[in-house]
Amino acid sequence: MNSEVTKRWIEAGKVLAQDPSIPVLCPVCQAETLKITDERNEANPSELERQMNCSACGAHNSLRLVRPV
Repeated sequence: MNSEVTKRWIEAGKVLAQDPSIPVLCPVCQAETLKITDERNEANPSELERQMNCSACGAHNSLRLVRPV
């Protein structure tokens, strides 16, 4: 992964950590908006894993967030 793509993933993560409903273009192909899904950790309900996926190119990444229960 090149540094520009890495920077775009970081920016996407910052935006989507605050509000997952904001449309964010895929940092890799920039052709589609990322699909966001959240999964709670059953062992620790305050932990949330936010999955970011691109249906156009298959790129994916995730964030681990701590949220109030």
